Parts: sequence; structure tokens; C-alpha cells
Amino acid sequence: MTTYYLDAYNVIHCSDSLRTIIEKSMDSARNTLVKMAADYCMLSGQKVVVVFDGTGNPSISAKGASQVGNLEIVYCKGAMSADTYIERAIFDTAKKLDSVVVTADSTVAQLARGMGALVLKPQSFIDQVEKALSETHRRKAVPKRDRFGTGFSDRLDQRSRGELEALRATLSSQNAPLNHAKRTKKGRAGTKTGS
Repeated sequence: MTTYYLDAYNVIHCSDSLRTIIEKSMDSARNTLVKMAADYCMLSGQKVVVVFDGTGNPSISAKGASQVGNLEIVYCKGAMSADTYIERAIFDTAKKLDSVVVTADSTVAQLARGMGALVLKPQSFIDQVEKALSETHRRKAVPKRDRFGTGFSDRLDQRSRGELEALRATLSSQNAPLNHAKRTKKGRAGTKTGS
């Protein structure tokens, strides 16, 4: 199993789609990234560790870490940066070749490569997730069990599958007011055309 370590704020600021969400709300951008990571875990069966810096928002850094199935969310404590957390995690793992660091930070990338991990640019990871999601939507017409023998979610135990679905539902409900505001704004913008 491959483990992806996401330098979360770096990914958010370097991704075209997530960067536009920041303008409205950093919380929404964080939630969107976590939801994407959860979807990717379910679709790929790989592990994703989303690491947020401890500097900045004290309420965020006080959260610590949580894990659901193959998804782990880490809020670094105190002044620890995501870079430092990821470097230590790569150093401590026995399977460095099965580790992928997702960052655009050249220093973190160089350290990760020096320890034997792979490095992926944030937009490449987002594209990979979006491709996996679009392939899943495209294949929905063909029952997964009939075509592949097992569904993607069959790779998880019942409890983990339930926890991931609950996390996705929570994140979707948190983003619902933002989506409603977008639709309302589009509706108002549509009435102004022609002026």
C-alpha cells in the first residue's frame, strides 16, 4: 500500500480548484481537500495522511490527529510545521519507497527524495483524484461487482467504510451553505445579463 503525505496548506494554495475556494473560506478549502482525500482512499485503497501546520490558527492546531480507515488527518501541535511532521514520518517509516510526498515546496521535496520517498506536485495529485472520480462516475452504469468482481468499498472493512461515508456526509453538509450561496449568486448574475 502506498502512503500519500499531503502538505495540506501547500496543496490548497498550489491547486487551481482549491485556491479559488480560499477566497470564500479557508474552512471550506480545508474540508474540500479532506473530502477529496477521503474519496481517493475509498477509490484507490491507498493511505492518505493530510497534514496541517500547527502555526497560525490555534483552534486548528489543538485538534491533534484523527484516523478513519486509510485516511489520517493530522493537525500539528504548537509551532510544528507540516514540513517537519512529514520529514519525521518519512524518516521513521520502514517503507520509504511506498511513500509519496505531495508538495510544491522544493526543500521538503528534496529532503523526501533524499530519504527515498517519491514526490508529487499538488496539482498532479488533484488531477489524479479527479481522474479516479470521473472514471468511477463513468463506470456507474456497469455494476461494479459484475465488472470487477468486487467494488472499491469492498476493500475496506464494514466499520471503516461506515466511518468514511459518515466523514464524507459531514463534509458535504458543511459545504452545503457555500454551494447554496454559489447557486444564489449565479442566479442573480444570470438576471443581469443583457445590461
